[in-house]
Amino acid sequence: MPSTDSPRSYYGVRPDGTAAGWFTNHRDLTVAEQAFELRQRGLTYVAIADRLGFQHWDHAQSAVRAHARRAGAEARVSFRAPARRRTATVAGQRNRTFAWLSADPNALFGVEVECARGTMPVSRTDQQMAGGYPIAHATAAIVAAGINAAAERYNHSTPTGHWKVTYDCTVTGVEAVSPKLHGDAGMAEVGTVMTALRRAGAREGGGVHVHHNVADFDQTQMMTLVDNIEATQRLLSRYLPGSRQRSSWCPLASRYDFAEYREAIRTGRLTAVGHYNGGGGRYRFASLSERTRTYGTVEFRGHGPTLNGSKLRTWVSVTQAVVQAARIGVTLTCTTTGEMLGQLQAHGLISATVAEAWTARVAGLHGETMAA
Repeated sequence: MPSTDSPRSYYGVRPDGTAAGWFTNHRDLTVAEQAFELRQRGLTYVAIADRLGFQHWDHAQSAVRAHARRAGAEARVSFRAPARRRTATVAGQRNRTFAWLSADPNALFGVEVECARGTMPVSRTDQQMAGGYPIAHATAAIVAAGINAAAERYNHSTPTGHWKVTYDCTVTGVEAVSPKLHGDAGMAEVGTVMTALRRAGAREGGGVHVHHNVADFDQTQMMTLVDNIEATQRLLSRYLPGSRQRSSWCPLASRYDFAEYREAIRTGRLTAVGHYNGGGGRYRFASLSERTRTYGTVEFRGHGPTLNGSKLRTWVSVTQAVVQAARIGVTLTCTTTGEMLGQLQAHGLISATVAEAWTARVAGLHGETMAA
C-alpha cells in the first residue's frame, strides 16, 4: 500500500462516504507503465490492482489501456468490441463508464441454450444421427449466421472453438452449448446464436444454464462463493417468473445443501455433494457438485426458456458479478434487490445499465421496487 505522503496516492471513500484508505493513483504515468508491463506478463486486472494498490481492478484496466495508447501499442493488448455504456458510481466518483460484463480475463462464462422444435424440419440425417431431433437444421442456421458450430451426438464434453449443437431428452428441439466466452463479445455471440435459432423456427423451451469460471478459486474464495449464493439466491430468483421458481429442475438450495457445500469444500470432497438431497446435488438453482470439480465452473440453472439475448445478458451479468465478488473477497450481505444491486455496483461489478434492466424486469414481473 502506498505511503500517505506519496504524490502517486490518494485517499479513497466508499459510496456511503466512509473512508476506504489510501490507494495508488492509476493515472500516474509511471504507475500506468508498471501496470502495462504486468499485463504483458499475463497477470489479471485483479492481480495487477492488488499488487499496485489500486482501489478497483477497473483502475488496472484503465491504466493499461492509457499506457498502450500513449506508447502506440494498442495491438499488443486485447480490447473488447465497443459496447453500449453508461456511467456508474464507483468509490463515490462518477469517473468512467462500464461495459455490461467484467473485463477480468478469469471471468469466463458459457451457456447451454435449450429450445423447442417449433417449425424446424427434421432431416434424414437427423433421423439417423439424433433420433428425430432437428440438430442439422439448427446447426446450419447458426453457421449461416457466421458462428462456428458442429452437430454432435449427446455428450458431456466442453466444445472448444465452436458451438456444440446436440439433442436433450428434456426438450423437443436442440441444445446449443457454447465454448468458453468472455465479455461483451461473448454475449454478442450468444445473442447471434439465439437469433439464428429463432429465425430457423425454434421456439422457447427447456431452460438456459449459465456456467461461470471458478477453476482458479482457492478454498477461501469457494467458501465466500457459497456465502454469496446463499445470500442472493432468493433475490436472483425474483428475476424469473413464479413458475420457474417452482421448477423441480432448479429448486433453491436448502440450509442442508449449504451445510453440505461448506463441508465438501472444507474437506476437498466436492464429488460427494448430493447426500442430503438424494444424489440430486446438481439440480439446484445454483449448482455446486462433482461437475464443479470436473469442469471448473459454478452452474446457474435457474433461468427459464428464452431466445431473447437482451434478457439473458442481464442475467449473465448479475450472476457473474455474484461470482466475481467472491473472487475479490467480497461477502454479500443483502436482503433486498436494491441492496444486492447496490453492493455489486459499489464494487464495480455491474453497471448502472445492468442494474436498471434488472430492476425493470423484477418490477414488471412482481411489481417490486428496489427495496423489495
